[in-house]
Amino acid sequence: MSVSCYNNKLISHQTILTQHRKKFGMQKFPGTKKKETNLHLLGQAKKNASFADKKAFVLSEGARFKSFTPILTVGAETLYGRDLNYYMFLLQFDKYTSSKPLTDADVDKGLSELIYYSLILQKAQELDLVTLDSSFYNSNTKDFTKRNEIVSQMIPLVSERFVDRAEGEVIAIWFQNNFVPVSPESGREIAKRKIDELYSRLTSGELTMQDAGKLIAEDQEIIEKVDPAAVGNAYESFVAEKDGIPVFVLDYLNDAVFSLGEGQFSTVLTMTLPEDEELYGDLSGQDLAYLIIKVNKRTLGEYSSTEEYFNKLPQESKQDGDVVINIKRGK
Repeated sequence: MSVSCYNNKLISHQTILTQHRKKFGMQKFPGTKKKETNLHLLGQAKKNASFADKKAFVLSEGARFKSFTPILTVGAETLYGRDLNYYMFLLQFDKYTSSKPLTDADVDKGLSELIYYSLILQKAQELDLVTLDSSFYNSNTKDFTKRNEIVSQMIPLVSERFVDRAEGEVIAIWFQNNFVPVSPESGREIAKRKIDELYSRLTSGELTMQDAGKLIAEDQEIIEKVDPAAVGNAYESFVAEKDGIPVFVLDYLNDAVFSLGEGQFSTVLTMTLPEDEELYGDLSGQDLAYLIIKVNKRTLGEYSSTEEYFNKLPQESKQDGDVVINIKRGK
């Protein structure tokens, strides 16, 4: 999950009083009874209203949930109305700024985000990845920008401890190309000869994968006769999760990645499209390229993707009684 971060400082309560009367055309500063109408005005605010102005409004006492009232306990952290105001404003802007009351589903979605971020931070501290302090954690005056930035940094660091993942490199020579002066068969022969030579030099330790990729990208015979786009096709590094975003569009090549241990090379592999004329047309069932995969780092985690791990984290915490919700609905 990505979190948007903004470099804006909170302004004083007195400044909020002055600025929001001007920016949002209000006759008086929003109070509890008028909060839905005023939030609707926020949604329709003048175009020159900055994000900082809107953010200050949301973090004031005029927003939907009372800013300094505790609404949620997640493990060792207490979260407040202003936490929910801020994240719902950020992630559900249209609904949050509507004149209509929020549904339970809307509120539950906002609470889930609060729980998710808090658990990530606490798990990161448990793993000695971060030191939590009141500037962004367990405080009703936290810096949300700092919190967002740290959560974003911690997600991959935490997930790599628990997720089945591989980091590595791939080199390739594509030979099924148009606009080259040789036939696909001749291009294939050239590509196979080149990739076999590189494989021997890689496995002997003479070359790194980056070295091999550079040789392909600069090989004039490959560029002129086999793959004019060799500069972009020759080399790629990757970080892959077993059931996350795949490295390749073909499953058997992704399976090859996860069959390797740290420091291991694949054999010379052939990229072959499945038989599917509707999807691939004339290339259906055709061989496209030769490639070599190397895995540099391998984590044998309990979970097959970051999404799976972080989806289970809140569920387990709720089952353990680490999450307590105390919020008045219908705001």
